[in-house]
Amino acid sequence: MIQIMKNKTFILIIFLCFLPLFCKGQFCKLYSTHGDISSSMISHIYQDAKGYIWVATENGLNKYDGAKFTNYKNQFNDSTSLLGNHVYRTFQDAKGHLYILSTKGLQMYEYKSDSFKTIKKSNSSYNNKSIAQLSDGSILIGTSGYGIKKLTFDHKGNIQIENWNPSLIGHTINDIMEDRKGNIWICTEYHGMIRIDKNKKIHHYTLGKLYGNQFINCCTEDSNGNIYAGTSGRGVFIYNQADNTFHQIFHSNFPIKVLKQNENLMLIGIDGEGIVAYDISKKSIANTDFYTDNINIKKSKVHSLLTDSSNNLWIGIYQKGVAFIPSQANMFNYIGNFSSIRNYIGSNCITALCETTDKGKLIVGTDNDGIYLLDKNYNFIQHLTQDKNPDVPPTVMCLFEDSNKKVWIGSYLSGISVFDSQTNKLSKTSLRNNEGNEITKVYRFVEDPHKRLWIGTMGTGLYYVDLPASSASYSDLKVHQALSEKEINQWINTLLYIPNGRLYIGTYDGIKCIDTEKLKVVGKEKVLIGLSINTIAQGPDDHIWAGTPEGIYVMDYNLNIIEKFTTHNGLPNNLISSIIVDKNKDIWVSTSQGIAKYNSHNKSFIPFFASDGLYNNEFSRNAYCISPDGKILFGGTNGIVFFNPNDIETQKFQSNIRITGFYLHDKAVNEMTQSGSYHVIDNDIFHTQEINLSHYDNSFYIEFATDNFISPQNYLYSMNNGTWNSLPKGSSRVSFSNLPVGKYEFKVKAINGTSESKIKTIVINIHPAWYNSGLAWVIYILIIISIIAIFIHQAKEKYRVRQEMLKHKHLEEINESKLQFFINISHEIRTPMSLIISPLQKLISTDNDSERQKSYSLIERNAQRILNLINQLMDIRKIDKNQMKLSFTEVDLISFINDIKNTFAYQAAAKGAKLNIEVI
Repeated sequence: MIQIMKNKTFILIIFLCFLPLFCKGQFCKLYSTHGDISSSMISHIYQDAKGYIWVATENGLNKYDGAKFTNYKNQFNDSTSLLGNHVYRTFQDAKGHLYILSTKGLQMYEYKSDSFKTIKKSNSSYNNKSIAQLSDGSILIGTSGYGIKKLTFDHKGNIQIENWNPSLIGHTINDIMEDRKGNIWICTEYHGMIRIDKNKKIHHYTLGKLYGNQFINCCTEDSNGNIYAGTSGRGVFIYNQADNTFHQIFHSNFPIKVLKQNENLMLIGIDGEGIVAYDISKKSIANTDFYTDNINIKKSKVHSLLTDSSNNLWIGIYQKGVAFIPSQANMFNYIGNFSSIRNYIGSNCITALCETTDKGKLIVGTDNDGIYLLDKNYNFIQHLTQDKNPDVPPTVMCLFEDSNKKVWIGSYLSGISVFDSQTNKLSKTSLRNNEGNEITKVYRFVEDPHKRLWIGTMGTGLYYVDLPASSASYSDLKVHQALSEKEINQWINTLLYIPNGRLYIGTYDGIKCIDTEKLKVVGKEKVLIGLSINTIAQGPDDHIWAGTPEGIYVMDYNLNIIEKFTTHNGLPNNLISSIIVDKNKDIWVSTSQGIAKYNSHNKSFIPFFASDGLYNNEFSRNAYCISPDGKILFGGTNGIVFFNPNDIETQKFQSNIRITGFYLHDKAVNEMTQSGSYHVIDNDIFHTQEINLSHYDNSFYIEFATDNFISPQNYLYSMNNGTWNSLPKGSSRVSFSNLPVGKYEFKVKAINGTSESKIKTIVINIHPAWYNSGLAWVIYILIIISIIAIFIHQAKEKYRVRQEMLKHKHLEEINESKLQFFINISHEIRTPMSLIISPLQKLISTDNDSERQKSYSLIERNAQRILNLINQLMDIRKIDKNQMKLSFTEVDLISFINDIKNTFAYQAAAKGAKLNIEVI
């Protein structure tokens, strides 16, 4: 028992000796079972190569993509669901296979189908508890009571599990690790620490005393090659290679569940004592401050620690949830009830701050919790309440140190008190106006060079008192009413005195300026009427800066408005709480949603939020002060933020945007999801560049987040290079409905004040239906062209036929004309021939001369022949109309020939020719 007490005393001394004066606080966000993870019984936290955060619990597995948690549990009769809900841990090998170890066995996660493949179920000879991959690629699985198993893949890709080292059968393996020298370290229950060297030789180590349990829970190697081991009830040990033994560096009666290096610190997660940090270089216990909401992390059960790819810290707190602590570059510090170190100013709102000039005490005024006194290092001194001193006001509205080093305290209902920082004594000073009424609701003090203390009240106007030459006596101070109700509004929020003798008064109805020598209003009389002036400051350029609920107004000496600043100029919020000028002449502003620094080069503000290290985002009106060494302090609803302006760096937006989800019919797609005949994505959603959808899947929503898991101030998106649209704060999802068929380019970016992230772009193709596709339209066009061609061809054919018919008709008309002409000529010839034949027949019948009869006969035959030919010519129409019929007559051929001969006999005789016919 004495030895244990000595160890505890020694550790406590080390802890206090290395406690830094100003530790860098770390903001913490807690993910719990309220809409996030499936269970608060955290077993393990892991980040895979794709960037997902996996949280293993005793009731399900959870995957975080930066925007949401996806919960996995066992589903009855579904072989692709989680095998068992009690998950020990997750692990990814060098080939990208993600293993899930649960009480029911070993599984592998399939990214493409978002499902699980069972490798081996737990049975009487197998279970799994821990897993590691060696440098040669082999995977070792630690079991509970069955030693270590080895997992291998055969040439076909099938998984084989076999015993790895038979000598370890019967051991319960809590952790396995291979160091940089090739030694394999095995943490066991009951059998201590085991090392297997490169020559396969086994070494056993006892940590601490020989007797008692040897529960070794975890081990790790730091960047210097040191080996650490965490135990149950014995603390943390480090391996000394020189003497081949382990030496204790930290003692705890609680189980050490996890060891994780974070920069130069080895973080020790303890089941019941939170996190302790071991400084690797100094070889001593260091201190770190975690700002956690509603959790005392020093008494928490820390079961897992993870430093992700962005250097953020994830803490698995058993029975609470997962705490997320972002990596920070800015040195914002914090005092308040969410700090694990400086939690000594209560949980009420901070309403006023004042740091004294003599001993550097910080006086903290609160809303209904009295006054807290802190020393120059902001360590607790005293809490002043009405229970101990009736003169202490429960609600403090303002604090002010006068030229006599006395601190004036203005309260809401308790009047005015004075605090002596030398003696820590506080006494009430009853100041009464001309009507004999005590002055209450005091909101602001300010002193001029003539040792006049000006008092601004809420409802009774402006007063001043003449301070004594020394701090000896503050009794019987005479109160003077400065101006009447007609001259200034009586509801005063703030006061500002500038060296030229002017006093600026911020009221609930604008701002006024008075000459303190003449006690009269000067400058522009009606300025910002209707606006509440929360705070006033004089800028480096001597302009007057007024903070209102609608932003900041900058005015000249006579209150002429020069310019106005709002959130469009980078302010975190338009509700201004305080404006302060630091020793570098830079202007700082606190608002109801963060603080900002003025950039005079481009006349804009650089905002700072919780993601920049501010735990308290909502600040109180005029609750600020500047310490003698230049630190700025702002008070608000959750405590005090303080910082050295020189330590605050303007950070560029360091995270990228990634798509974390694409949803059809409220269901997230994966690589196996199809829309019609199209695969929606062909890669993991984080890395997909193109999305393909069928025409009927034209309603969807897209989810996105930053790849470093830190929420930005705002997201903006654009479609097809259109206008950038801003999403509400905290929203990271955009929905689209009934988009027409086409190709869309979706762009999204994040902003923090004036800094922006890189633009993330994805292409969304909404394909038409088969009957509306490009090929279909080509076919439609070809068909239409064919129809048109056929129509044109038929029209041309009809035209050709018609032309031929017209031509034929024309030819017929010509023929008819010819026939008619021949018929008419025939008629004209026939008549004379008839007239010739008739007289000839008379001559034949009357003239008996034989010679002349021969001539008459010849003439008659030829005339008849001509007449017959004319008759035949007249019958040509009958031939044309197929009405002509042939007539056959038997003739005497010799007589017919003789007639022909006789016809030519006269011409022959005239020419001296002789015609003879011989009949043979």
